[in-house]
Amino acid sequence: MVSKEDIVKTKQLGNPILNSVSKIYMKSGQVYVKKNYKTIINFLKWFGLRIFTFGSNLFVVWASHRIQNEINSKKFCKKYDIKTPKLIDQEGYNLIVELINGIPLDAVHTNEGRKNFIKAYEKMGMILAKIHNLNACIGDCKPENIFETEDNELYILDFDQFRFFRKFSEKMLTAQLWDFHEFLFYLGHFFPNSNHPLLPKLIRAFQIGYFNKRKRNKVFGKFLIKIGSPRYIWSYLLFLNPLTLKLIYHLVTTEKQRIIRSLVI
Repeated sequence: MVSKEDIVKTKQLGNPILNSVSKIYMKSGQVYVKKNYKTIINFLKWFGLRIFTFGSNLFVVWASHRIQNEINSKKFCKKYDIKTPKLIDQEGYNLIVELINGIPLDAVHTNEGRKNFIKAYEKMGMILAKIHNLNACIGDCKPENIFETEDNELYILDFDQFRFFRKFSEKMLTAQLWDFHEFLFYLGHFFPNSNHPLLPKLIRAFQIGYFNKRKRNKVFGKFLIKIGSPRYIWSYLLFLNPLTLKLIYHLVTTEKQRIIRSLVI
């Protein structure tokens, strides 16, 4: 348990307009992360995204559901050996979790010289495939939500949109397709220049990892057919350089066709 009397100071993390996340420093010297799920900003953020991405994904809006998703994900990740910050304590609509020191996978635009970024993207593809094989989804699968530690472990930090499905459904298929497209197309935000040589390498690495680990079953067949569907891409039209969007789409659909040919053969 974390007592208020043991907290020395609190420091806001990230953009306070978009995130209600802070570091808390304890008298013992330990540092944790505190996430507040019930703020008007959080509600407006997820409500707005739910409307904007209507037809592509159904984001969970209510704080009680999002915090429960996060708690459920901790149990899921522990069971299947997926790295995520440990839950330290819960206080109402606040969760206190382990602090993960690492570099977010969206830091490619500031750390171009790091060779292991390509390996990290391939590994992330494998992790996402593992989650999808288990009939689950991350729900908010942006590169900035994935941290790589010094020992090359990947931690998924945000699971408040996490969902687990007991059996196949169209909702599960839609949620997993959203994960896949969000990770790849959101990456385009950090490459306004479509000629950047690192972008196609990262996309290919992620796809190699994902498709090597994804189970080949009826669900995968339906998943494969819908890759590149406008339903999962239109929400990026307003934010990405058209040439960058075109490049990512080309790389994604080319790999899709390659896999289809390999399955037919």
